[in-house]
Order: sequence, then C-alpha cells, then structure tokens
Amino acid sequence: MYVILSPVGSYFKATDQQVGISLLADPRYTRAWPGGCGNAKLGSNYGPTIQVQQEAIEKGLQQVLWLYGENKELTEIGTMNIFIVYINNNGGKKQNF
Repeated sequence: MYVILSPVGSYFKATDQQVGISLLADPRYTRAWPGGCGNAKLGSNYGPTIQVQQEAIEKGLQQVLWLYGENKELTEIGTMNIFIVYINNNGGKKQNF
C-alpha cells in the first residue's frame, strides 16, 4: 500500500529539498471510531490527540497517522487530508475520499 500526503501552508519547516512528512502510526492509539470520540466534529475531539502528537514530536516525527480497528484502517492524518486508492487482486480500482 502507498499513502501519499500533501502538506500545505506553513505547518512544516521549509527545506531546500522536497522531503516527505514523517508519521507516527501506532495501533495503540485511535483518533475516531463509530459512535466514539471523533465521530462528530466537536472541539472536545481534539484534546485527546495532544498527548499522541507530543509523542510523535519527541520521536522526531511530524504528524500522527491515525489507525482504527482490527485491520488497522487509516482514518486521518493530523493536519492533512488523505486520499486512498485501493487496487484489488483483479487490478480493479476502488477510490475512497
């Protein structure tokens, strides 16, 4: 699987070279789940993310890639949007936004 992200604005330090964003992807942490924290857009959903974002920074990483469930599905990535294209075993594509 490939995950392609595009940071925007001045969220990250500018460099002379184009480099990727480093991510903490730890299945111990879940940002949102059906019926739980993050299920609706509320200010209180962001408080629980601060500790995990701090852990990412302490490890020299820039953002958190949030996972959910038994299959560690991608749900969101910190301050970025996500676009995923799945290619099934028959070569067919299914796009998710």
